[in-house]
Parts: sequence; C-alpha cells; structure tokens
Amino acid sequence: MAVDIQTLLQATLLVGDPGYSGSKGTPGYSGSVGYSGSQGTIGYTGSVGYNGSQGTIGYTGSQGNNGYSDWLVKTANYTAVENDRIMADTSSGSFTVFLPSTPTVGSYVQITDGSDFEINNLTIDRNGLTIEDVADNILLSISGITYEFIYNGTTWHLTTTIGVQGAQGYTGSVGYNGSQGTTGYTGSSGDLGYTGSSGADGTNGMSDWIFKTANYTAVENDRIMADTSAGSFTITLPLSPTIGSYIQIADVANFETNNLLVDRNGSTIEGVSDNVSLSIAGISYEFIYDGSTWQIAASLGAQGDLGYTGSAGNEFSISALTATTSSSNTDYLVIDNGSANKILKSDLTKQISLDQVLTSYRNDGVIAGGTYTPDCTAYANDFFITLSGNVTIEVPTVSFGTQQSVWGSIEIINGDTYSIIWGANWDWGESGVPTLTSKSLIGFYRKDSDVKTKAWHKGGFA
Repeated sequence: MAVDIQTLLQATLLVGDPGYSGSKGTPGYSGSVGYSGSQGTIGYTGSVGYNGSQGTIGYTGSQGNNGYSDWLVKTANYTAVENDRIMADTSSGSFTVFLPSTPTVGSYVQITDGSDFEINNLTIDRNGLTIEDVADNILLSISGITYEFIYNGTTWHLTTTIGVQGAQGYTGSVGYNGSQGTTGYTGSSGDLGYTGSSGADGTNGMSDWIFKTANYTAVENDRIMADTSAGSFTITLPLSPTIGSYIQIADVANFETNNLLVDRNGSTIEGVSDNVSLSIAGISYEFIYDGSTWQIAASLGAQGDLGYTGSAGNEFSISALTATTSSSNTDYLVIDNGSANKILKSDLTKQISLDQVLTSYRNDGVIAGGTYTPDCTAYANDFFITLSGNVTIEVPTVSFGTQQSVWGSIEIINGDTYSIIWGANWDWGESGVPTLTSKSLIGFYRKDSDVKTKAWHKGGFA
C-alpha cells in the first residue's frame, strides 16, 4: 500500500506546523518627473534694403551775351573797362578817362560829350598802349561829338560821329537765359537716374568788332574793322538777310587811298542794282536791310589824331582875288565886297574859283518879315541872316545833279527877338522845333530821295 509522503515525513521528522505568513511590505515611492528643457531664442529679423539714390538735376543753360551796356555818367577821373559807354560831363571841370591797360582784340570804349568839351576838355590817357600808333595821350576839345576807341590788337583806333548829340538809343535787350535741362529719372533701387541734358545757350547781343584785311563774306550783324593799307579788297553782303539785320564797316586805314568794295550779293543797295565802292576816309558805314534793299547810314568826320585846339585866328579882308585863290590861315575868309561873304576853312584847303568864293557862304542880309527861302542851287549851302521882323523860313531850294544829298547851315541873328514859323517840310526829329538865342546856328540835311529836310539846332556862336 502506498504511503502518503506528508504522513511519512511527519512520522519521521516530527516537523511542526507552518508559521504565519509575514505582512506585505509598503510599496516604494515613484521617482519625480524630469524638468522640461528651455525654449531657444527667436532669430533677428533681417534689415530692409536701402532705396536707390535720386538722379542728378540737369545743368542750367548758360546766359546769352549782353547787348550794348547802358551809358555811364562820369564827372571825375575814371578807369574804363572793355565795352564801356561813357557820358563824360565836364561842366564842373576837366578830368581824365584812362583806357583799359590790357584790352582784347575788338573791344571798344565809347565816350560822348555830356556837357561841353570845348569849355572844359576831357583827357584820354592811353594807359601804356598807343592811340593811332602814337604814344601820346589825347585831349578831347570839340563839343557835340561821340568818340569810339576800338582796339585792333596793336593800337587803339579812333572813330567819331560828328554833329549835335541825338537822343540816346534804346538799350539792347539782354539775351534770353537758356532753358533748364530736364530732371533725370529716379533710378530703381540702387541704380542712379539719368543726368538731364544741358539747356540751350541764350541768344547773343551786339557782337565785338572783327578785323579784316582781305576778301570776306559778312554774316548778319557783323561789325568789321576794314584795313585797306595793304590794298583794296571786297566785303560781300549776306546772301539772304533778314529784316532789321545790319553790317557795320569802319575805316581803320584810308579808304581814299585804297577803296573798299561792297558786293551787294544779289540784293540792291539803296534800291540800285550796283555794288558800292567806299572811297571816303574816316567814316563808319552801316548797311541796314529793310526787307527789300540795303539802306546806308554813315557817321561822318575826318579820322586821325586829334590835334590841340589852337587859339582863334583873326578875320582879315581883301579887296581882290585871282581866279583861283586858296588859303588856310584862318577859320574863315571874309570877302570885302560890300556883302561880307564868308568862306569856311574847310573850303580853303582846295582850289576854288572867285564865283565860288563869293557864294559858298552867303550873307542874305536883313530879313524884315515875310517868307525866307535859302537858295542852294548855286554853290551856297551856308547862309547868314539878321531878323528885323517876324518871318516864315521855308526849306532850302536844292539842285542835286550828280549829288545824292545836300548839307548846309543857317546862322540867324535876333532869333530870340522875333517869331519864326518853320515851313511844313522841315523835319526836327525827336528834339522838336528849337528855342533860338540871339545868335543861333541851324544845321540841315536832305537826301535826293527825301521829301522833307532834316534839321537840328547846333547851338549858339560867337
């Protein structure tokens, strides 16, 4: 029979009962949760790109040259600058105008009598250069004249306009300013804009004088110093001139010795289809185009160095003359034939006949009233009258013949005592009919194409 193992063991070993089970231990604590890591910093925002620079502004156009400057009134010593126009007033006493010391070719200085140079002279100091190639200063002592000193590169050349001073001409307009260039475009970011184009030059005023010694074709508004000392040559006028354009030509040598030919170049001169030969020395000519022909204006007066004014000569009388008689000893010659006729000194430098002597300067005696008409048809251009009553004076009777113009004068005694009515064909210009003194000198001029006779008051006489 089988034996239970437990019974066997209890019988063998005497093993006691099993002990109680020990109590359960408390569970251990759970470990704490680890900290979260910190967040990284946010990166910087990138900078904004720069704007592109603005394009440069275009240049302002240069200003055009000025025309003639205004006249400067001077009453004391003054050093002129190039292209000065000086009205010299010597009424308070004589003074000196100094020419520029380093002038450029073609520059000029104009001086006009602002008072009476004959009473108080004006001295022109050459300032280290020469005047008409002479190393001397000059004294201006003739009243009513405008002088122009033009520098030709080696010396100051002198030209004059003779006669009473007219109203001052208008000041030439200033050249227009060039328009401003357009502003360049603003470039895209980073690129420069385009530079604006330069404005156009303004228009020119009156140009400087130019020096010519050989054939030359002029352009509108040229001012030419023509030197014919080496021989005659030709100035050709512009082919298609505009209305109001001009060409000025000044004699700087001697046109009488070597003539200067002016070619009309297809147009007419004074309405005539012929060229013109300039043969009178010491004159400045101006050709002005009126739309159909070239008109000629001239400033008269002998050119050259101005001598000092000598003391006045005495009158003298003679009882007889030969067929040809000449003299230059006095300012005028009195012919003692009962009418006290006079001959001007300018006529005494050439041979003249007895008839011309007796009629060149005619004394028409006492005019008691009525109408007086000077007669220029037989040599006489200069007249002398004494008023003893109110009178009407008509324009002179003239006979042109081969001449194109007539110049003359009337010396009037007692013009302030009696009233004078001037005929309808006298043209007194802007100055108007003059108020006469006890001794007044009236100048007159008429071209063969004119209806009226131009006249002006030349002042009193001794």
